[in-house]
Amino acid sequence: MSRILVLGAGGPAAIGFVRALGSGRFNRGGPAYTIIGADSDVYNLQRSASGFRYKLPRVDDANYLKRLNDLIELESIDFVHAQSDVEVAFLSKHEFTVNAKLFLPDDDVVENCQDKFASYLHWVEAGLKVPETEALTWGDYRLGDFLDRHVSVWVRKTKGAGGTGSFVAYNEDDIIAGLRSFGVSPFDPLDGWTISQRLTDNSVTWQALYFEGNLIAGQGRKRHRWEMGKLSLSGVSGATGVGEMVSDPVVDDIAQKAILAIDPEPHGLYGVDMTYDHDGVPNPTEINIGRFFTTMAEFMAQTGYNMAEEYVQLGLTGKIEGFIKGVDKPSFNPCREGALWIRGMDVPPVCLLGGKDDLVNNWEDAA
Repeated sequence: MSRILVLGAGGPAAIGFVRALGSGRFNRGGPAYTIIGADSDVYNLQRSASGFRYKLPRVDDANYLKRLNDLIELESIDFVHAQSDVEVAFLSKHEFTVNAKLFLPDDDVVENCQDKFASYLHWVEAGLKVPETEALTWGDYRLGDFLDRHVSVWVRKTKGAGGTGSFVAYNEDDIIAGLRSFGVSPFDPLDGWTISQRLTDNSVTWQALYFEGNLIAGQGRKRHRWEMGKLSLSGVSGATGVGEMVSDPVVDDIAQKAILAIDPEPHGLYGVDMTYDHDGVPNPTEINIGRFFTTMAEFMAQTGYNMAEEYVQLGLTGKIEGFIKGVDKPSFNPCREGALWIRGMDVPPVCLLGGKDDLVNNWEDAA
């Protein structure tokens, strides 16, 4: 039985990943793997779905690599999966000094995907349709021109998950106020901030698994709303409250082009975020690299395709049983179309396989 170490184990994405594998404390059918969870936050660690749990230092701790390898040796770990961006970045840079198998893109790919402005520049070069974006700087004469071209703009940090540092602005005063809310005063350094043309509020994602440049599978998911979005300045929380499985060849095509523009030989997990423009075209805005979208591993496993299982098989053995590289065609949108995933804080997620037809609505309009 293979032994899997899950990093960031107390987070919802890692819990969903473990559930998708059918192992750990939530397993009901007999474990296929032994799952060990590790987290730098001892409180978050208590939520882990893993059968065994360990506290590791933060990834920026000088002893992190040694402690990680000590745990790998102690628990005879075969494969390591990380669900936080900082640990994905660390593992990709230390691939040859981590003493267990990994399944990650090259570190330069990870770096370019985790920097949203770097991703944008790759997409512009590739000729993809993307929202006009510039680096944000104080006292730049171009800022006024940019605001003149767009009724509203989207300001965000180039790095970070969960809508970090994002907000909508209509003029320079809005930008100053928004930045102040994140602790940035006028004329403080603005490294790592961008200003973009604001698109619509409609978005779609595409979770994909590649192996040595070959697409194994890709699945589209439409986002109907953000969970706790009202608590953030931008309305974006980074946590999908209601997601729907979709199959759209346009989404499939644009997502693949977005990935290949940054990584000509994709290898591992790629989660493409896209926002629809006013012409109805999905524009790529970022790639969540080396990990699953928060809701996707468990959602897919319950609706027809266990990408988490195939990802682990590939990471461990370099092959999927029954799949012949270069012969079998990739699987596009293998999950049940229209299925809904409804989630929130402190409640178990709900999967409606019948989609909107399964929504319970007992209210009858008195009129």
